[in-house]
Amino acid sequence: WDTDRYLNIWICNIGNLEFGGFELGQVFGYAYPPVNVDEAIANLESGPDWPTEMLTNDESVQGVVLHYTAVGRNNPVANEDGMTENNQGRAATHEIGHYLGLRHIWGDAVAFFGDDGCDVDDGIEDTPNAADQAGYICDLTKNTCDGDNFGASGEDLPDMVENYMDYSPDACLNIFTNGQINVMRNILEISRPNLINASTTLNNHQSSLTDQKRELIKTVDFLGRNSTTNNLIIKLYNDGSVEK
Repeated sequence: WDTDRYLNIWICNIGNLEFGGFELGQVFGYAYPPVNVDEAIANLESGPDWPTEMLTNDESVQGVVLHYTAVGRNNPVANEDGMTENNQGRAATHEIGHYLGLRHIWGDAVAFFGDDGCDVDDGIEDTPNAADQAGYICDLTKNTCDGDNFGASGEDLPDMVENYMDYSPDACLNIFTNGQINVMRNILEISRPNLINASTTLNNHQSSLTDQKRELIKTVDFLGRNSTTNNLIIKLYNDGSVEK
């Protein structure tokens, strides 16, 4: 599908990550931020600093790639990767965060190379620094960095292991911060505007429904739930088109 107008999610059998002949573990997904991410967030008080080597303007890869075991909450092959912590579909949430410009909450510091995550930031002011990723452990008391006292209490904040951009168990993940939301909204409006502004249709995928009478088949709210109200609804038609 046209990656300029649609968010493509490809389900694949992704190989394990290797470095120097050593197997580092299974990759559950990946995504690229837009190449003009810096331009999109220039008017914000804070935002991620993406290295240029992590960006690509190849339109064919602008989307999200997920490992087949990390998709959905009722996946019959979810445990083939030997993990139960990633069985609630949050890999997609995490990777769409990257697709919309967010970096990992610990700033992608790599302790193996001597990086200190307390000095490497994700560029978002309202996410506490973390020395490293959560390691798929939901320890809400974990606090690996000092000086994150910007909260209402004035006390040093713990690592935000419940943030979608950490490596935590799916059941632990439940938050994007306001700063992260601002980045994603800017990316949508400036870098990926056709996702929210262009008209959509199944005809883009060579589905010929033009001979059918256009009929409303479903009305949902912004969470995909059936809705009969007139506020914040999306109308789905039998020709694949939508109205917001």
